[in-house]
Amino acid sequence: MGKFDDHDSDGVRSLKRLNSDLSNYYNDRGRCYNITGDRDSALKDFDMSLQLNPNNVHAYLNRGQLLLQRAAFDKALSDFSKVIELSIDEGLVIDAYNYRSMAYEKSGDKDAAAADMKAAVELLQRQRRRDKP
Repeated sequence: MGKFDDHDSDGVRSLKRLNSDLSNYYNDRGRCYNITGDRDSALKDFDMSLQLNPNNVHAYLNRGQLLLQRAAFDKALSDFSKVIELSIDEGLVIDAYNYRSMAYEKSGDKDAAAADMKAAVELLQRQRRRDKP
C-alpha cells in the first residue's frame, strides 16, 4: 500500500460522513418546509436527502407521508416499504406499517391495509411485552 491509499480510505470515510450529514440536513429542512406548507420545496429536499444517502429511512418516511398527502399512493407505498425493508428501529417500522396501511386503504386495497395494520399492532404488542418491567 502506498501512502495515498490510507488517505483515500480516510477520504472515502469523510465523504460518506459528509453525505450522511448533508442527507440529514436536507431531510430536516424538508420537514421544516413541509410544516410551513411549502410542499414542493419539502419534496425536493427529501429527494436530495435520498440522493445523498439512499438508506436514510427518516427521509423515506417523511417523503412517503408527503406523497400520501398528495394522493401519490404508489410512490408513497414504495417509500414506506423501503422503511420497513431498511430500518432497524422498530418504532419507525411500526410507523411505516401504519402509513402504508393508510396508503393501501386510500388506493382501494383493503386487504393489504388490514394486513399492514395487523403487522403494526403485532410489532407494537411485542415491543410493549419486551419493554414491560
